[in-house]
Amino acid sequence: MQLNTLQSNTASLLLQLQNIQQSLWVNIKSDNQTISPTEIPEQNRKTMNDILASVWEDAADSLPSKYPALMAIALQCPYSGGVSVYQARNMLRLLDDSIQYDDRYSCLQQGIYRMGSTHDVIKNYAAIDFDLVPNPANGKTEVRILTPVDGLTKLTLRTMLGEMLEEWLLQNEKQFTIYTHHYLQGIYVVEAKDKQGFSRVKKLIIAR
Repeated sequence: MQLNTLQSNTASLLLQLQNIQQSLWVNIKSDNQTISPTEIPEQNRKTMNDILASVWEDAADSLPSKYPALMAIALQCPYSGGVSVYQARNMLRLLDDSIQYDDRYSCLQQGIYRMGSTHDVIKNYAAIDFDLVPNPANGKTEVRILTPVDGLTKLTLRTMLGEMLEEWLLQNEKQFTIYTHHYLQGIYVVEAKDKQGFSRVKKLIIAR
């Protein structure tokens, strides 16, 4: 009896949280229409807000139709396009995780020379790979690292907005379990990064 009551209360709470999130997205979309950006980073931010709100309303079904707009932002130099460049790239990885970006070239076109090692990291993007099993997940999913592991691997779970939910450090481990029962249904992003800084991002769908 107590277990049934607890499960019912949990389901009710999750539904309330989902309704709150939906209301927040409606407000964000409405507020976004009133913004008149004058700079590139602001314009990118407005476009990304529209895309994220649309994806939230229509789930993943609308994401492929946003491909041209996402690519237009993702190909920009991050130093001039702002944080939205990385947001767009993360979303594009959900559609095609083989895309590579030549930041050195795109930034040089705008006279920006200070790139550090970013170009090399992106060039070697496929250095780490992993699977999520099962995916879609209900209560948990297992991260299975497919490439050789040497030292620390950092796993990060984020929302589609890029908000970090959890982070784990693995020492020479090739498998790790992420428990998802306390998260709402939807699309999330899991990133694995090795000790050299090379990373791969994959989408995680939570469905019940």
